[in-house]
Amino acid sequence: MHHFWSHPDASGRLISDTWLRLYARGLSRTPDVREEVRLPDLDGRERWALISATSLRFSGTTGQLVTLVDVSELKAIQEELRAASQTDALTGLFNRRFLYQRLAREIELVQRYGYALSIILFDLDYFKRINDTLGHRAGDEVLIRVSVVLKRCLREVDIAGRYGGEEFLVILPNSTVGQAREAADRIRIALKHEDWPYQGMEVTISGGVSEYDGGTLDAFIDSADTKLYRAKEGGRDRIMI
Repeated sequence: MHHFWSHPDASGRLISDTWLRLYARGLSRTPDVREEVRLPDLDGRERWALISATSLRFSGTTGQLVTLVDVSELKAIQEELRAASQTDALTGLFNRRFLYQRLAREIELVQRYGYALSIILFDLDYFKRINDTLGHRAGDEVLIRVSVVLKRCLREVDIAGRYGGEEFLVILPNSTVGQAREAADRIRIALKHEDWPYQGMEVTISGGVSEYDGGTLDAFIDSADTKLYRAKEGGRDRIMI
């Protein structure tokens, strides 16, 4: 027990200090308090523990009953569910729902702090032809490879996701339309010169780039979508701003 109390949690505080903080904050006002903490087990692996404390009075003496429950498996399940709700099962990129939520948040930050925000909306040219001639498995492999190329071409702060089918959306915080155009061209060129596993295969994209101008989220995406279709009408394999 002494080993446990003298163990640091994930924040560097001793578990005993965490308990004292719990006591000062909680048990002075309510008979029951609980808090989750992270701490390493004897093998150095991180575990989640739920500390619960209840005040007891017996024969005129007040004490506390403290319990510790390992909730690591529950936390792992919760994390899996959270990730599944945010990501596309095939590519591992963020899904459309999360992209909307994140873009709404980025727009709020732009309205508050005034920095630039741009998006890239692109899709794969003639993707149906790949599915029809090589099969849907080949099409899936292409989509997965696109996700790898995106991660290679973008900054850590950029948010890329599968918008639907063969369409992808990239959110670029603190980026002007010119900077986003450069990022889009990096993606386009990288995909065009990727070493694809099928003989004669070439994957090109058509994309639209827009910078946030103070309008609604839907108008922002529609602007990029309009430019994407202009790129297709202009011959494909190009980025329009």
